[in-house]
Amino acid sequence: MAEQAEMIVAADSRLTGIGGWLLLLIIKLWVSALIRGLGGIVELGQIMGGVNLAFALLAGTSAFLLGVKNPKGVLFGKLFLVADVIYYALELVPPTSSTNPSRPQDFFVPRVSTSSIYFVQRA
Repeated sequence: MAEQAEMIVAADSRLTGIGGWLLLLIIKLWVSALIRGLGGIVELGQIMGGVNLAFALLAGTSAFLLGVKNPKGVLFGKLFLVADVIYYALELVPPTSSTNPSRPQDFFVPRVSTSSIYFVQRA
């Protein structure tokens, strides 16, 4: 009888609060906002500086709204994640004027040194 009561309580309880995957997403958004913000400040006079500042603003806004449990935070979070995927997918597209069209693939080629494995970019 006590087991059945515990199962009813467990089945009826709802997940509330911020924890688990949501907390991990919020931390990722804050870290992205910090890194993109610093990158945007460094490249302030260039187009990529403005793009990085916009990404930082979007990531920080979505992290804040998710942290205070505002429903619009989910929309901002989805928007940031989709934009982030598109940004990194475009980074892999080789430039048409490049003399080395396989440059993006060079980032994924592991090179073995005597002490460790690391990733290098060919010049």
